[in-house]
Amino acid sequence: MGVPLRASGLLAVALLVCGCGATGEPVRRADPSPPAPSASSSTGYVTEGMVGFYSAEPFKVDIKGVERTPKLTVLRMEIMTTAARNTKGDFGYGSVPSDFARFRLFDPVGRKVYFTLRAKSGDEAFGTRHTMKGSGFPEDFVPGVRYPVEVYFPLLPAEVKAVSVVPDLPLGPMTGIPVADVAREPVAKQRGASGEVFQWPVVLPEGDVWSAVSDVNELIETPKKTTLQEGAKETIGLRTDVLFAFDEATLSA
Repeated sequence: MGVPLRASGLLAVALLVCGCGATGEPVRRADPSPPAPSASSSTGYVTEGMVGFYSAEPFKVDIKGVERTPKLTVLRMEIMTTAARNTKGDFGYGSVPSDFARFRLFDPVGRKVYFTLRAKSGDEAFGTRHTMKGSGFPEDFVPGVRYPVEVYFPLLPAEVKAVSVVPDLPLGPMTGIPVADVAREPVAKQRGASGEVFQWPVVLPEGDVWSAVSDVNELIETPKKTTLQEGAKETIGLRTDVLFAFDEATLSA
């Protein structure tokens, strides 16, 4: 099944990263004033928007890179809330998601959309899970804390040199992100904090994995014709007033 997409421009926004006093576990910031910038660097692939199922909250997503390993593709990000209070952040599917399944990769040259690798038993994507320790329920994002996030996709073909990140969320797409070839495969991670950065658990793909790649359908309408691109198939429809002379049943020259 094809996925219709509209072309979008690159959102190149300077990332302002924030400091916090998190040690061991994220803590609620008592002072709602903006924290001081940190030394963390941004790639320039940054987008901001409102995320949430029951109530939308502001978030910032900084793309750190797209890596092609021998077995799969890794999208690495850093996500933080820009709200002044703890926020849920529904980045997955389902009623109480703790994963980041709603991120997608788009290959504009090969005209393909790649979806996150997920467990076939549910909608959960493999990769980072923002779960509370000992409960499995989603854990809030804390203001001022930066959260490294990684999600996995089917292996990109060797000829794919750059992709767009197109979230299934009210967040702007980020285009022209280079694909880096790396020899190392991702590793599982445990929760833990280091200064203003908090690491949630990372779950690697295993067992029965759901994997999907879809062709992109494109519909272009002009005053003279309609062009429908479905994968490698292209259908062109000409308007009747172009084919026939005005108020006549004979073909126009």
